[in-house]
Amino acid sequence: SELNMRFGIAHRKRGDLKPAAGFCRLALLLDGKNVTARLVLADVLEKVGKKREAELHYRSVLKQRPHDRVALER
Repeated sequence: SELNMRFGIAHRKRGDLKPAAGFCRLALLLDGKNVTARLVLADVLEKVGKKREAELHYRSVLKQRPHDRVALER
């Protein structure tokens, strides 16, 4: 799951949002508690206009880490 998350981050940095989302989703299938993958996925979803789905992921992060600054700011 770590490798998929890293690929997701790399694709997001290049602006390749569809593969970024795919890699983050795969990372989450392998480890549903991967907060970084979930935050990156939420960010990508926001960027492609899927704000409601992004919000669900931010809420999920807050269940694991109630004081997560990134999730709280969304």
